[in-house]
Amino acid sequence: MTLAIALVLALASTALVNVAYLQEHAAASSLQPRSPRRPLSSLRVLLSDRRWVVGIGMESAAFALSVVALALAPLALVQSVGVGGIGLHALGTARFGARPRSAREARGAAGGAGTALAAGLSWRARCR
Repeated sequence: MTLAIALVLALASTALVNVAYLQEHAAASSLQPRSPRRPLSSLRVLLSDRRWVVGIGMESAAFALSVVALALAPLALVQSVGVGGIGLHALGTARFGARPRSAREARGAAGGAGTALAAGLSWRARCR
Protein backbone atom coordinates (compact mmCIF):
# COMPACT_ATOMS: atom_id res chain seq x y z
CA MET A 1 0.00 0.00 0.00
CA THR A 2 2.84 2.39 0.83
CA LEU A 3 4.38 1.76 -2.57
CA ALA A 4 1.09 2.55 -4.32
CA ILE A 5 0.81 5.84 -2.40
CA ALA A 6 4.40 6.70 -3.37
CA LEU A 7 3.68 6.01 -7.04
CA VAL A 8 0.57 8.20 -6.97
CA LEU A 9 2.55 11.00 -5.29
CA ALA A 10 5.38 10.65 -7.82
CA LEU A 11 2.93 10.79 -10.73
CA ALA A 12 1.18 13.82 -9.21
CA SER A 13 4.56 15.49 -8.73
CA THR A 14 5.56 14.82 -12.33
CA ALA A 15 2.28 16.13 -13.71
CA LEU A 16 2.38 19.21 -11.47
CA VAL A 17 5.96 20.11 -12.34
CA ASN A 18 5.17 19.87 -16.05
CA VAL A 19 2.11 22.11 -15.71
CA ALA A 20 4.27 24.50 -13.69
CA TYR A 21 6.92 24.60 -16.43
CA LEU A 22 4.28 25.41 -19.03
CA GLN A 23 2.84 28.11 -16.76
CA GLU A 24 6.23 29.69 -16.09
CA HIS A 25 7.21 29.61 -19.76
CA ALA A 26 3.94 31.18 -20.89
CA ALA A 27 4.27 33.92 -18.28
CA ALA A 28 7.95 34.65 -18.91
CA SER A 29 7.58 34.75 -22.69
CA SER A 30 4.88 37.42 -22.44
CA LEU A 31 6.97 39.73 -20.24
CA GLN A 32 9.36 42.47 -21.29
CA PRO A 33 12.83 41.31 -22.33
CA ARG A 34 15.20 40.46 -19.51
CA SER A 35 18.97 40.52 -19.46
CA PRO A 36 21.43 38.21 -17.70
CA ARG A 37 23.52 41.33 -17.14
CA ARG A 38 20.81 42.68 -14.84
CA PRO A 39 19.73 39.67 -12.75
CA LEU A 40 17.99 41.66 -10.00
CA SER A 41 15.97 43.62 -12.53
CA SER A 42 15.04 40.39 -14.31
CA LEU A 43 14.00 38.79 -11.02
CA ARG A 44 11.86 41.82 -10.20
CA VAL A 45 10.09 41.54 -13.55
CA LEU A 46 9.42 37.84 -13.04
CA LEU A 47 8.23 38.26 -9.46
CA SER A 48 5.84 41.01 -10.53
CA ASP A 49 3.95 38.57 -12.76
CA ARG A 50 1.32 36.59 -10.87
CA ARG A 51 1.27 33.72 -13.40
CA TRP A 52 5.01 33.18 -13.06
CA VAL A 53 4.82 33.25 -9.26
CA VAL A 54 1.95 30.72 -9.34
CA GLY A 55 4.13 28.51 -11.57
CA ILE A 56 6.99 28.67 -9.06
CA GLY A 57 4.55 27.80 -6.27
CA MET A 58 3.30 24.81 -8.24
CA GLU A 59 6.86 23.70 -8.88
CA SER A 60 7.64 23.95 -5.15
CA ALA A 61 4.56 21.86 -4.32
CA ALA A 62 5.67 19.27 -6.89
CA PHE A 63 9.08 19.12 -5.22
CA ALA A 64 7.42 18.52 -1.84
CA LEU A 65 5.31 15.70 -3.31
CA SER A 66 8.46 14.16 -4.76
CA VAL A 67 10.22 14.30 -1.39
CA VAL A 68 7.31 12.50 0.27
CA ALA A 69 7.29 9.90 -2.52
CA LEU A 70 11.02 9.36 -1.99
CA ALA A 71 10.40 8.79 1.71
CA LEU A 72 7.95 6.00 0.83
CA ALA A 73 9.61 4.31 -2.16
CA PRO A 74 13.09 3.67 -3.56
CA LEU A 75 14.81 6.39 -5.55
CA ALA A 76 14.91 4.33 -8.76
CA LEU A 77 11.17 3.86 -8.76
CA VAL A 78 10.34 7.52 -8.10
CA GLN A 79 12.87 8.65 -10.69
CA SER A 80 11.46 6.34 -13.34
CA VAL A 81 8.06 7.99 -12.87
CA GLY A 82 9.73 11.40 -13.07
CA VAL A 83 11.52 10.51 -16.28
CA GLY A 84 8.21 9.38 -17.71
CA GLY A 85 7.16 12.99 -17.26
CA ILE A 86 9.16 13.80 -20.38
CA GLY A 87 6.33 12.27 -22.37
CA LEU A 88 3.78 14.27 -20.37
CA HIS A 89 5.74 17.45 -20.98
CA ALA A 90 5.96 16.83 -24.72
CA LEU A 91 2.24 16.12 -24.85
CA GLY A 92 1.42 19.25 -22.82
CA THR A 93 3.70 21.43 -24.89
CA ALA A 94 2.12 20.23 -28.11
CA ARG A 95 -1.40 20.48 -26.73
CA PHE A 96 -1.10 23.91 -25.10
CA GLY A 97 1.92 25.36 -26.88
CA ALA A 98 2.15 27.54 -29.92
CA ARG A 99 3.28 24.81 -32.31
CA PRO A 100 2.52 21.14 -32.87
CA ARG A 101 5.30 18.69 -32.15
CA SER A 102 7.11 17.06 -35.03
CA ALA A 103 7.12 13.33 -35.66
CA ARG A 104 10.70 13.20 -34.41
CA GLU A 105 9.73 14.90 -31.15
CA ALA A 106 6.78 12.53 -30.74
CA ARG A 107 9.08 9.51 -31.20
CA GLY A 108 11.54 10.94 -28.67
CA ALA A 109 8.80 11.57 -26.12
CA ALA A 110 7.38 8.09 -26.62
CA GLY A 111 10.87 6.61 -26.28
CA GLY A 112 11.48 8.49 -23.04
CA ALA A 113 8.14 7.45 -21.59
CA GLY A 114 8.67 3.84 -22.73
CA THR A 115 12.12 3.72 -21.17
CA ALA A 116 10.74 5.00 -17.89
CA LEU A 117 7.97 2.41 -17.99
CA ALA A 118 10.47 -0.36 -18.68
CA ALA A 119 12.65 0.79 -15.77
CA GLY A 120 9.66 0.78 -13.44
CA LEU A 121 8.55 -2.66 -14.60
CA SER A 122 12.05 -4.10 -14.25
CA TRP A 123 12.24 -2.77 -10.69
CA ARG A 124 8.89 -4.39 -9.93
CA ALA A 125 10.09 -7.73 -11.35
CA ARG A 126 13.23 -7.67 -9.18
CA CYS A 127 11.14 -7.15 -6.03
CA ARG A 128 9.22 -10.40 -6.44
